[in-house]
Amino acid sequence: MCWGGKRGSFDYDEWLPDLAKNGGNWIRIWMSSWNCALEWSEKPDGDWRSGVYHGVGVYSLDNAWKLDTILDAADRQGVKVMLCFGTYGEFTEGGFFGEGQWKVNPYNKINGGPCNSPAEFWTSEQARKLYRQRLRYIAARYGWRTNLHSWEFWNESKPNPAWLGEMARYLKGTGEFKQDGPADPFHHMVTTTYGNAEVWKQPEFDFTQTHHYDTGNVPDQSLAMRVDAIEHAAYNKPHLMGEFGIDWQKSDIEYDRIGKAVNLRNCIWAGALSGAAGSSMTWWWDNYISPLKLYPVFKPFSQFVQKIPWTSGPWKQIEVKNLAVTGGVESFSDLNLTVSGWGKASASEYTIGPAGVMRNLTLPGFLYSAGKPELYSAPLLHVKYAHAGRMDLHVDTVSDFADLQVMLDGKLNQEWKL
Repeated sequence: MCWGGKRGSFDYDEWLPDLAKNGGNWIRIWMSSWNCALEWSEKPDGDWRSGVYHGVGVYSLDNAWKLDTILDAADRQGVKVMLCFGTYGEFTEGGFFGEGQWKVNPYNKINGGPCNSPAEFWTSEQARKLYRQRLRYIAARYGWRTNLHSWEFWNESKPNPAWLGEMARYLKGTGEFKQDGPADPFHHMVTTTYGNAEVWKQPEFDFTQTHHYDTGNVPDQSLAMRVDAIEHAAYNKPHLMGEFGIDWQKSDIEYDRIGKAVNLRNCIWAGALSGAAGSSMTWWWDNYISPLKLYPVFKPFSQFVQKIPWTSGPWKQIEVKNLAVTGGVESFSDLNLTVSGWGKASASEYTIGPAGVMRNLTLPGFLYSAGKPELYSAPLLHVKYAHAGRMDLHVDTVSDFADLQVMLDGKLNQEWKL
């Protein structure tokens, strides 16, 4: 429930009771320029929800009060809140949703800030000092609340791990800030999206988190929820799937007009029962969950988890091996493989068996050229057919600046040159 719709914060007066009466007890709220940000450029962005801003280092008290009212409403319903401090669009321009806001970012030098470019935000001593000051105010104003679940630094931004570590240590009062004590004396949990091994291994980060979307090509993403939970278990910290959706470009309602909620239901269960610390968190709360009144989908899961002694583990997933037909006529059907979103592939080689990709890996949904060395991979698929069959590779688009080659048994099979 990252922000309110046409009714602003009054939307929460409907959403939160509907969630709570069906067992929901957690939401995520953004402090974005159009919803509850404290610090933003004085230049208006045309969104009536954005509040009144005063530039870098001066906080919007009307938005601070607005967030107070939302947190009060959540507390009345017994709902915990993860508070997200910002989003990647603050450092970009353009974007599919028009989310790029660097031109009106208060840290931009043209708006009175200290930074000539987005990259300087992470390195500028003055920018880091101003950001720590903002963290201090947020922790002082909201940290006392018992329904504040955790702090999330960024939504889908990728600052360097050193910056994240500095800010996490500032909140926790560790490392170079040990003498000063914690900015957050109540020691709330800390996370971010997106993180990596360098981030998650830092002791100040209490749980891992990621997001997963497809492009409408995978109507049931439960396998991706399972793979995600297993991959992040390597860090030995709780994990949450903070956002998921059938299509990152449009609401799940486009694929489920009547509210069957197959993907929603399956992903809620698959995330937690694969080892995550909660259900997978659907993104389309305002234009899918609410209008189709899908909150009851949460209730059976909530009733189930209340009966499980979660802390009596450790728990292990059931592994099913050597699938075999024990009776009747053996039959075959298509095996559809789940692919991951943007980012570095989880492996370079994949073995595909009768039940899918082995080792709980996900095939990469994007292939990158050597021009992106930090993301480049040439996935090698190992398959063995017990009976005659075929493999279909669906390619959406190929970049104007890249060629795509498919090799079969080490020999060129198909090539796309643009």
